[in-house]
Amino acid sequence: MQLDPLLVKYEGERLRISVKPRRFIYVKLKYGGYQKRFIEEWKAGRLRVGEVLINETKVLVPFRKDVDLTNPKGWIAIDVNESNVTCVSTNPHIIRFEHDLREIRSSYFEKRRKIQKLSKLKPTASKRLMKKYSKRERNRTESLCHKIAKMIVSRARKHGFRNRHGEP
Repeated sequence: MQLDPLLVKYEGERLRISVKPRRFIYVKLKYGGYQKRFIEEWKAGRLRVGEVLINETKVLVPFRKDVDLTNPKGWIAIDVNESNVTCVSTNPHIIRFEHDLREIRSSYFEKRRKIQKLSKLKPTASKRLMKKYSKRERNRTESLCHKIAKMIVSRARKHGFRNRHGEP
């Protein structure tokens, strides 16, 4: 269910949802410390609420923040390609990270193709192998992407870029 931001109001530990004039449904919220920071910002008026989504188990509250992009202190443009990631910053620095994500994807594509041919003869073995190799591919690609992201952030910090709180 999608709710317009005008229908939702935050009251203490719950959301008040307008159903009809002067008729409301209340949804009790459970959240952790990370989410509490956003709620405090929302209460203080520094964030706005987007379109609230409610499903069977969760309430998703997207927050919006106005950012002044007319006078940035520094920026980094990142171009992600099949075999490299190129970054350009205001310093001006150009950094290029070569990676083998394309080779990982293509090798696991071939493995999946062979496993799928096996599925007619041995469906249970095929299913087990597909799960195994899909997990390996996902782990390898996530690990590689995480390493590239960490390299980009560490280089940016070396060149004076800070996070939104001003910390290195």
